[in-house]
Amino acid sequence: MSAGGEYRLPTHIASFSGETFLRADLTSRADTYGDPSDSRYTLIKGYTLVHASLGLRAGTRWTVFAWVRNLFNRNYVQNLTVQAGNSGLIVGTPSDPRIVGVAVHASF
Repeated sequence: MSAGGEYRLPTHIASFSGETFLRADLTSRADTYGDPSDSRYTLIKGYTLVHASLGLRAGTRWTVFAWVRNLFNRNYVQNLTVQAGNSGLIVGTPSDPRIVGVAVHASF
C-alpha cells in the first residue's frame, strides 16, 4: 500500500511570490515470504516507511526543498532468500537508514 499528500501554502517574502509545501509519503508492506519454500526463516515482517519533504516553489521555474527518506529510521529486511545447494544459508538485504538531503530543481 502507498499513500501520499501535499499541503501548499501561498508564500510572499520580499519580491518572492510562490508557495511553501509540505509533502509526506507512506508505504506499507504486509508480512511476506522471501522464498517459495515458505520457511519461517524467510518470513519478512511487514513494515511501514514515511518519507517527507519541505520546500519552496516558484511556479514552474524553480523549487528548493529538504527531504528525508525513512523519517523514523525504521529497521526492516528488504528481502530474504535461501541459497542454492541446500546449504542452509539464508541471504538477506537490510534496510536503508534514514537519509536526509536538499534538492534544487530549475527550469529555463
